[in-house]
Amino acid sequence: MKYCGIDCGVTGAIGFSSGHYAKMPVINHPIDNKKVVSFYGVFKILSEEKPDVIIIEEQAPQGNKTSRIACFTMGRNYESLLQGVAEFAEMNTVKIIMVKPAHWKKIMGVETEKTVKDKKAKTFILVKQVFGIDLPKSYDGVADALAIAEYGRRKY
Repeated sequence: MKYCGIDCGVTGAIGFSSGHYAKMPVINHPIDNKKVVSFYGVFKILSEEKPDVIIIEEQAPQGNKTSRIACFTMGRNYESLLQGVAEFAEMNTVKIIMVKPAHWKKIMGVETEKTVKDKKAKTFILVKQVFGIDLPKSYDGVADALAIAEYGRRKY
């Protein structure tokens, strides 16, 4: 079975249990010219890799310090991502699993660290051990996506 892990958002990524990955496909929105997730780009990547199971990290609830505009933008991107995934899944009979960030991180041993910086470092170490890939620090979305794919491989 081939597993796909998705770290949502414009800076996220799509990772596969084979070690392949793609940064989140984005386009400039025609109305406000802001970068948004391309649902067609998501669909195209999934069509090329053909996973059997897709694990999507649930959109984290936003706290009081997040502006309404930021919440709207995150919701718009999440909707585009889900649209691309749903289109692919409908055509290919693929299982979709939603997972909370804290859950997969706990199972993969990343949540044991105290700070965000340490958790990110542990995720990069996990990707290096499992896939043999040294990612640059700016690829934290890719590291999360690959770790989510590995989580899927181990759990399902």
